[in-house]
Amino acid sequence: MLQLRQERAKSDYLKGEFDARIKFMRSQLGQTRADLFIERASRIALEKSLSQLRGELSDTQEQLVFYEQLIPPAPSGVVGLRAIDLNLQDDAISFRVLLMRSGQSGSRFSGVLQFVATGSLEGFNDTQSLVLTQLRINQSGDQIESKQHTDTLAQPFGEGLRLDFDRFQRSEGVLGVPPGFVPKHVTVRVLKGSIVHASKRVDL
Repeated sequence: MLQLRQERAKSDYLKGEFDARIKFMRSQLGQTRADLFIERASRIALEKSLSQLRGELSDTQEQLVFYEQLIPPAPSGVVGLRAIDLNLQDDAISFRVLLMRSGQSGSRFSGVLQFVATGSLEGFNDTQSLVLTQLRINQSGDQIESKQHTDTLAQPFGEGLRLDFDRFQRSEGVLGVPPGFVPKHVTVRVLKGSIVHASKRVDL
């Protein structure tokens, strides 16, 4: 009789453990299903957002093409200042400039790139032509160091960078700032003789 009771108690204990495990596994299964539901919902929302962004990008590209068609093309050979980056560094200004010509010009452009700064000197408004102290140019992939070719790049060096290119010219270097002069903005000019072919003001 005692043995029968012991076996029944053991059976009840094992049944309780089995039921607890089943309950735990069902709980884990429910949590996994909930996680999968959230993941699927997030993926659907992400796909919807991505599809919307693609549609907006397509619309923007179509509008860009439309407005580009409204802009009259520039005459061949016109020089433009496509990109200018100036950074004031204590008593100097580092610069990067990209010049490009539109269309097929048929001849090289020769001119001068000047940097004219407007600011203050000893409390008074003043304008200074900045002097090139370091320079590197790139024409159609060919790099030239100014320290080795000063005479061919600027004549004289302080008056500006001498330009001589066909389709584009990238230039980067350093402009000296006169002692006591505080520049506020710089006007970059492309000149051929006394004619200004391109001009852009950059605030510092």
